[in-house]
Amino acid sequence: MTQREFVQDYAGIINLLKEHAFLQYAPSGAQEYSQKQRSAVGYFVHLIFRVTGMDLPVPDYSLVDISPTSNPSYQAAKTSIKRTAARFKAASQSGVSGRQECAQAAGAWLKALDIMDSRGRD
Repeated sequence: MTQREFVQDYAGIINLLKEHAFLQYAPSGAQEYSQKQRSAVGYFVHLIFRVTGMDLPVPDYSLVDISPTSNPSYQAAKTSIKRTAARFKAASQSGVSGRQECAQAAGAWLKALDIMDSRGRD
């Protein structure tokens, strides 16, 4: 997968969230928006898999950072991966259950980031 293909798919994920953002403001749409976010996380994880070959763990979908951005790019995706790893690391150091899973997830997401960093320009 080239970086250009990656960015096109990443832009599709971001557009999914942008197009349905209005749902989060209505009580009747909050659950549907939550499902859209969960789907977007699944798409994002699969997209990263297609680049890195890593099946990333997601012990808590709410910790995955997919911020709607005005300019979806390879760099923006890497920033999201880095933020997600930081969120998992913070969760692993808090008193929440699943600390070990979050610590392992943080390491895996950072490893995926390293792989993406090491890829040459396509």
